[in-house]
Amino acid sequence: MNEAIKNINSILNKFYSSIESNGYKLLNDIADIDEDIFSKQPLKTIYSDKCIEYINLVINTLVFAFILYYFFKLVISLYSSNEVSNIYIFLSKVIVVFIISKNSYSLCKGVVEINYKFTQVIEQIFEDVTDKKINYDFLNKKADTLEEFFELEDKINIKGIGESLICLFILNMIVILSVRYVIVILCIILSPFAILLYINKETRFLFIMWIKLLVFNLLVQIINKFILFIPIISNGKDYLSTSILIGSLLIIYKLNKNMGDINKI
Repeated sequence: MNEAIKNINSILNKFYSSIESNGYKLLNDIADIDEDIFSKQPLKTIYSDKCIEYINLVINTLVFAFILYYFFKLVISLYSSNEVSNIYIFLSKVIVVFIISKNSYSLCKGVVEINYKFTQVIEQIFEDVTDKKINYDFLNKKADTLEEFFELEDKINIKGIGESLICLFILNMIVILSVRYVIVILCIILSPFAILLYINKETRFLFIMWIKLLVFNLLVQIINKFILFIPIISNGKDYLSTSILIGSLLIIYKLNKNMGDINKI
């Protein structure tokens, strides 16, 4: 029995060590999205003059298609009772949306920069209060707290179990935040076309889906800071502090997991 326990402890420790070396750094790196995302692939290529030229060509074609569709509906409305928006209102909307669409990448960059700066402000306030970094590094020390909390001897290593559970959380969060990172990139790439969808009433719901995905996947990093602040400031070894830690990790996991599902946002 003791030999089996030692083997389990050894496996748990090796599993934790494999994550400890790179997992925390990787998770902290992808937790916050900043303006550096635009200097990396694929957005670096998208921002090239050649790609912008092709994108502008597609934008012009789509605008022309929307205008043709409007005039087709306008002609049909002359022989039916279907209502069509006023032509002056429609053309004004097309001009405004067209200009915004042409500058969509600069607009997205500005939104990402503002969101990151606000994230930094929140993080700095919390760091001044706790005198600790508001990131996932604090989990590295929580397994020791679990071991002292349970105070078990000659049994399965509670520290090892705690480390393994934390590792599973880290692995899941790396996958979830990586998906979030990809979603934000896709939203930025599709921004010129998504904005154009606002022109047509039938396609406007796609524009709303796009903006919800982009905004909520950016804002979630600020919400994560608020949730991380609670277990970091509650650094005790009692039932309450341990419950706060577990509850906070579950909330972060569930919150970020739902960011990729448009129906749950």
